[in-house]
Amino acid sequence: MRSFPGHLAPRTLRGRISLISRIITELDWWRGRPRSTEETRASHQVIAEATQSMLTICDTLLNDARDNARSPSMVPGTTGVVPVLRRLAQQLEAPHPVKATVEAVCPQLEAGVTPALLERIVSPLLANAVRYARSCVTVSAHRRPGSVLIDIVDDGPGVPEAFAGELFQPGRRAAATDGHDGAGLGLPLARRLARAVGGEVSYDPGHAPGARFTVTLPAG
Repeated sequence: MRSFPGHLAPRTLRGRISLISRIITELDWWRGRPRSTEETRASHQVIAEATQSMLTICDTLLNDARDNARSPSMVPGTTGVVPVLRRLAQQLEAPHPVKATVEAVCPQLEAGVTPALLERIVSPLLANAVRYARSCVTVSAHRRPGSVLIDIVDDGPGVPEAFAGELFQPGRRAAATDGHDGAGLGLPLARRLARAVGGEVSYDPGHAPGARFTVTLPAG
């Protein structure tokens, strides 16, 4: 059965519940005994950040659902994969000291989605790879019967094993203090969009070093 971006998946709900639980836990801790001014200030900061994250998640998912409901990008189409990947790689590579390379056995490879949708699915994955890579990102595209596969591989530190199960939960980040911006929404939305057209976004926990994500889309 196909899933649509306008429908909330269980993981999306768990992401919201996790943030609510964080707020409740922080309030319980604060009320447990008298706290200093500094402790109270820190507790307020945690609650404010969790609340803002939850609002961002809700706003982003609602906007995404509305956009997809009226957007022609969800209408079936055909797109040359390699030109789109090269353009995205060049755009992201410019402000970073990271080399992004696009490889394709078949330069004429086509996916059964519109260019806009292909970009929306691949962009957050490629942005993450460039953000965390040490020196290079490799994007490779190939075909298998009925599908197009796009692998995005970086040579960064990889995904912590303990966090791998939470990668696609909205609002979750492996380390909020890693110096990188982001609300933890790119991967969940990329997967939701891919699944809406019968595709998938997956993470390979066995890949090392670095990280590898795979986008699977219907062939054009």
